[in-house]
Amino acid sequence: FHRQIGLKDHPPNRWMDEKMWELENPAQPAYMLPPSAHLAAGPSGLTYHPGAGFLQSEAGRFLVCDYRGGSANSGLWSFEMKPKGSGMEMVGSRKFAWGIADTDVEYSWDGKVYISDFIGGWTARDDGRLLSLGAGDNNWQAAEAAGAAKIMKEGFEQRGSAELANLLKHPDSRIRLRAQLALTRKSDALKRFSDATASSNFMVRVHAIRGLGILSRRGSSPLPAAEFGDIPTVKTRREADAKLIFLLEDKNPEIRAQALRALADSKNDGNAIPLGPLLADESPRVRFFAAIVAGKRKMIGHYGPVCDMLQENDNRDVYLRHAGIFALQHMASDPSILSALVGHQSAAVRLAATVALRRMGSPEISAFASDPDPKVADEAIRAICDNDIVSQRPAAAALLDDLSRRVWTPFMLRRLVHNAFRIGTPENAGRVLKLAADPQIPEIVRQEALRLLAIWTEPFPADQFTGHWRPLEKRDPAAIRPAIAAALPEFLKQDGFVLTAALGLAKHYQLDIPGLDAAALRAEAGKPPVTAADLTPPAAAAASGKYAHLAAGSSRSKWIAIAVGIFVLGTIAQALRKK
Repeated sequence: FHRQIGLKDHPPNRWMDEKMWELENPAQPAYMLPPSAHLAAGPSGLTYHPGAGFLQSEAGRFLVCDYRGGSANSGLWSFEMKPKGSGMEMVGSRKFAWGIADTDVEYSWDGKVYISDFIGGWTARDDGRLLSLGAGDNNWQAAEAAGAAKIMKEGFEQRGSAELANLLKHPDSRIRLRAQLALTRKSDALKRFSDATASSNFMVRVHAIRGLGILSRRGSSPLPAAEFGDIPTVKTRREADAKLIFLLEDKNPEIRAQALRALADSKNDGNAIPLGPLLADESPRVRFFAAIVAGKRKMIGHYGPVCDMLQENDNRDVYLRHAGIFALQHMASDPSILSALVGHQSAAVRLAATVALRRMGSPEISAFASDPDPKVADEAIRAICDNDIVSQRPAAAALLDDLSRRVWTPFMLRRLVHNAFRIGTPENAGRVLKLAADPQIPEIVRQEALRLLAIWTEPFPADQFTGHWRPLEKRDPAAIRPAIAAALPEFLKQDGFVLTAALGLAKHYQLDIPGLDAAALRAEAGKPPVTAADLTPPAAAAASGKYAHLAAGSSRSKWIAIAVGIFVLGTIAQALRKK
């Protein structure tokens, strides 16, 4: 791909250099959520144990296929996800079955595991197998598993509301889910779900909350290939809301979290939801869903408590930070509400505001580009440069004027250089030249700066930093000649790639170099080829004055030979073309 966007070599990229693919780490951008774990190299099919059937040891666990092209190194993994803060973490991962070219997996209604075996390879084929694994006498809750198949075959619509409510406690989650949806279509659904919220069975309570959420949001759940159901009354929806709000005081934090989750999508008036205390709840999951509710319901009255939550979290829980960002983004009716946080004492709040403005695509984000906290500033720079917020590119380019104010990663410097390149003015060419001449800047960044200067007047139509198609107009070489000419003397004092690139720029932009006029070049072209031996310190001392400043220092000899050779040959070729 890099060659298709005009790059000879594979460039550094955000995915690797900013460690986006790795587990949670400080280098990652704040606009993303990191992976919980690394497991399969070729993930495909994924399923979850339904709660009845197969082995008890697999209850509460996922199965994922890891297809790597052949059976020898492919198979299935088993793993569990458990709460960690407001998010989840993977625990207890283990190989479930290996030596199978598996592409999909699912639990059947009779308590078995079915696996599709692709045999091997990456292209379509006619052969293949369907494998099944059973637990035999160890089939967990065998009677319930067998009953699930019968219930599913018979269907749910003909069952009464009392029977459906009773099925909410079935061990098989697939039965519970279908019973929940069917119950929403019954006339007494509100009472049935309300009663179920008081059950001693935790999963019954969860399904009851989700059922109330459906009633609050839309009334009944539609049935495929059926006539339209009754349109829910406003009274029913409000009563469902009221029951969910009542559950926000439940002693079980997960019940409070699930009730908030259901309320997030309700269309009723949200002012009755006591969100303030929930944003400071002892449970991070409750705080997470409270912030999501604030955002989805656009409850701007909770702007302060959301900021307090972000400040207290202080970036420790990235999922909680995500929820706070979501709340700020959707609560703010105007971006200026968020840019006003530029002076907030908490860097965590400023970071959240920055990401929220990024998602809004707002130019107001430039207010954070000079933030005293590098993580906040970097997030603003990422948004401006990567998302092409054109009007604010000059604000990011101005950061090149004084790089000593903070520590920069090479990749962030590369981002700033490309940003200046895309603006393309002589002022920004001067900034890039200044950076390229600074020996304190990492070599890889200086090389990229010099490369961009060489293509400054004819930029490639793709953004060579992000890979996006963002064509730029051609630029007049005369506009940046003075800046390059002024920078050349400093470049010519250096060796290595800088000297070579400087002579290349002089040739490309047809600049005269003091001490390297046309007569000197013609004389140089008539001499034997320059070698490293010719330019050792003794030879340099005896050389004519016009080349002595280029040859000073033994470490420069090789590069001078290469650079002068390239420059001379290029000039001769150019002269021959004119004849």
